[in-house]
Amino acid sequence: MKFLFYLILGLNLFSVPLTEENLKVLMKENKEHLEFVNVVISNMIKPQAEPDKLVNYEFLKIKPDIASKRVLDKNDSYYFTKFLESNMGDNDGAMLYLKADYENAYRPMKQARERLKELYEDSLERHNEHTRVLLTWVANRVIKSEDYSSKYLLKLAFKQLAVAEDFYSLGWNQAPYQTRNKVTHYREGIQASRFARRYALIAIMNYKTTNDDKTIYRKQSLSELKNSINEGQINDYEYLKTSLRNFIENKYIDAKISTNITLERPPTAMGYEFKENTAQKLDLMEMLDDAYALITYNRISVLDETNNIIKKESPGPTLTDSKEVKETKESKPNETKTTSPTKGTK
Repeated sequence: MKFLFYLILGLNLFSVPLTEENLKVLMKENKEHLEFVNVVISNMIKPQAEPDKLVNYEFLKIKPDIASKRVLDKNDSYYFTKFLESNMGDNDGAMLYLKADYENAYRPMKQARERLKELYEDSLERHNEHTRVLLTWVANRVIKSEDYSSKYLLKLAFKQLAVAEDFYSLGWNQAPYQTRNKVTHYREGIQASRFARRYALIAIMNYKTTNDDKTIYRKQSLSELKNSINEGQINDYEYLKTSLRNFIENKYIDAKISTNITLERPPTAMGYEFKENTAQKLDLMEMLDDAYALITYNRISVLDETNNIIKKESPGPTLTDSKEVKETKESKPNETKTTSPTKGTK
């Protein structure tokens, strides 16, 4: 038994040697994860400036003077601070890597991965919560109808939400040192949550479309069907964006939905507190942008903001004290953390 213990300990200590190639892989993965979660965090943080003043459209860059005037509340400060810590750690590791100091370059890169893990964990839980509100809002309108195609789309949406919650559970139940696996599971969960949003938005648009305008209720020639399929495949996002805007402008669908919706929520490991009465309304156009991994029209890229801070080109936004937010997340009872969150409803 003692020999087996030392053997396992030796494998854990020396399984990943600090080589130039391994550090290069870690740098590449951190870069990809930062770019991916940047869209999620940028869309979550509330806007603080006019859309036409956020960027210099000639060069498509964030204006540092505008970004520095932003004031982020406690919840947004928590996400921004975690992202900044991760980006700075990755930058420090890359600097040491260029100096060929591979041994010291590993530590800041590893710390950056730790911050990324926390960022993905919290953002997935909030992303799933907003998706759950959207699906419930759509279900309250579709479920009593005889529109079976919309019901089927909504069913697919709930399946994708369940997949996202399963990925959250898989990531949470990984060993604490398995940060790479955790981040991978959380990233897959965010993608599944985005698919759920797509299906839900298509379901509500299909529900609001009259039977006379639906292609499934009228005859089509083979050429018409082929052209419509090709047209949809050219750019699904632009087609859905135009359609959703038309529904909103014609008052068929509300532009924003209230988060004060009564629904059962599954118990989660982090215990994310969704403040229904104080949370902002969810904008359907913004949720469509996020569903296609796009930073929506009135948000600032957090990656660009933190890059400007690292380059000393901007002091960054004013961050309110996020200590209370951190204490709330860290004060969860241990027995809650050891239980696996369940998917679906209670």
